[in-house]
Amino acid sequence: MAEPRFEMVSISVAGLNGRAHSDSGWAVMWRFLSANNRSIAQSVNCFPDGDSCALAVERLKAGLKAAQVLTVRDEQGMWLWQLRLGGESVGVSSRKYRRRLHAVNSGSSFHHLAESSGEINRTRVRP
Repeated sequence: MAEPRFEMVSISVAGLNGRAHSDSGWAVMWRFLSANNRSIAQSVNCFPDGDSCALAVERLKAGLKAAQVLTVRDEQGMWLWQLRLGGESVGVSSRKYRRRLHAVNSGSSFHHLAESSGEINRTRVRP
């Protein structure tokens, strides 16, 4: 079975849905996958290249001890969690939850698994 891990994803600017991006037509973001390859989290921001994305993941991992996992509701009343470092959201749940408890458990799981994860998988995957 695979290990929980960070992975880079290349996305076209058209698929960014309002996120900040570079002018190159492509941006890079990270996602975090569980051991069973389910997406648990993704970056809030997009990055112009793989190096800046990898640096953001290293900063996130270095700051996990002080990070907060907060739950929030969206416009439809569904629950999400956000990982905040120094008052700034850096990660968000990959899915939405009907119950707050499920969002809390998922955020806690990410926080725990991300601390022990290895280096980011720099192989870019196109969605």
